[in-house]
Amino acid sequence: MDTSLIPYLILSFLHLSLRSEGKHRAVVATKALLMPSLALFVPRTQAYSYLLLGLALATAGDVVLTKSKQYRWFLAGMGLFALSHIAYSLQLLNSFVAPLPTLLAFVILAVAAFVLIRTLGKGKGWLKYLLYALNLSAMSALCVGSGSLVCMLGALAFLFSDGMIALDSLGVRTSKKISEMSLYILAQLLLVLGFTTL
Repeated sequence: MDTSLIPYLILSFLHLSLRSEGKHRAVVATKALLMPSLALFVPRTQAYSYLLLGLALATAGDVVLTKSKQYRWFLAGMGLFALSHIAYSLQLLNSFVAPLPTLLAFVILAVAAFVLIRTLGKGKGWLKYLLYALNLSAMSALCVGSGSLVCMLGALAFLFSDGMIALDSLGVRTSKKISEMSLYILAQLLLVLGFTTL
C-alpha cells in the first residue's frame, strides 16, 4: 500500500475513536483534515484535477456540517457535497464509461430514489432530496459504467451513508453518527483508489 495513504488511515481511526468518546472539538478538527489527507494520495496532474476539486468541495462540506445543527448549514453542506459528486462524475467522464450499463444503473437508482423519497418525504421538502439523490445516482451509475469494482463499492458505500443521513433529516429513523461517518470514510477511500486506477 502506498505510504501516502497512512495519514488518512490514521486520521480516520483517530476521528472515529474521538467520535465514539464524544470529544466534539477534536472530532471537528480531525473531520476537517480527512479529505486533505486523502488528497495526498492523488497525483498532482491535470488528469486528476476534477478528483482533487471533488475532495476540496467535500472538505468544505465536512467543515460546514460541523458548524451548527441549524437547517441552513445542513443545506449548505448538502449543496457542497452535490458539487463534489458532480466533480467526481466529471472525473469519471475523463475515462471510458460504457453507456448501456451506466444508463441502466442510473434508471434503476433514480426510480428507487424517487419511490423512496416520495413515500417517506411527503410534505418535508422532498424535491431537494430527490435532486441530490439523482445527482448521486448519476455519479454511482458512472462508477458502474467504468467497470471498476472498487469504484462501484465506493459508490455503494456513499449511497448507504447518504441514505442514512437522509432518513435522519426526514425524521424517518435515527442512525448512529459513527456508522454514517464510517461508511463515508470508506466510500471516499474506495472512490479515490478506484479513480486513480482507471
